[in-house]
Amino acid sequence: MKYISRHIEETLINCQKTFPVTLLIGPRQVGKSATLENVFPNLPYITFDDSLLLNVAKQDVGLFFQTKTPPIVIDEVQYAPAIFPFIKLICDRKNLKVYSC
Repeated sequence: MKYISRHIEETLINCQKTFPVTLLIGPRQVGKSATLENVFPNLPYITFDDSLLLNVAKQDVGLFFQTKTPPIVIDEVQYAPAIFPFIKLICDRKNLKVYSC
């Protein structure tokens, strides 16, 4: 499938330069995941559609971030809400970057 450029791409790049965490939200099936994959092609892309990764993130957030070191893109992050306080903690401590949708 051909990727369709979106106006938000430049904003995402600017956010990435300025902020340690960027959260991209919106309705289903509008291209959030494809946009992040296109804008940040060199970053590891993790999806919580993968039940193994989701279970690790839910059971031991520390272990998850030991094996998936930021900067990273996390897709379907809403499936593991307990991850958000930990993202804040590691960003505050290490000034790391996480992009989520």
